[in-house]
Amino acid sequence: SVTLPAVPETTPAAGQEGDAAAKQEAEASTAYTLFSIISPVRDQAVRANDGNVTVHLMLQPGLRTGHTIALRIDGEDGRNTSIAEDLSVELGNLSRGLHTIEAVVIDACGKELILTEPVSFNVLRVARGG
Repeated sequence: SVTLPAVPETTPAAGQEGDAAAKQEAEASTAYTLFSIISPVRDQAVRANDGNVTVHLMLQPGLRTGHTIALRIDGEDGRNTSIAEDLSVELGNLSRGLHTIEAVVIDACGKELILTEPVSFNVLRVARGG
């Protein structure tokens, strides 16, 4: 068997602990504190004869570089949904009836960082034919 010499214990050099604490504090200060769907509101009846509904989001602080927002509609993955800079997106040709939406902020590695509460709303369209 091989005997290795004891490795002396090391302590962080002066300033390294402070750097780690500063990095952790910086990450916490840039964490998202608020993310919500502000329109449509829960249980709202949305008159949209064309089925187009605009969704407005609120995110604080603003979206960081490298992060994206995905919108889930009725449980479907919406990673391909493009959200405008003003945090709005128009959903096109939604069918009449109840829909549920939620949004999620995703980092560059695909990790979900913060999720809105789901919002359910009803789309009202003129019935055609009959």
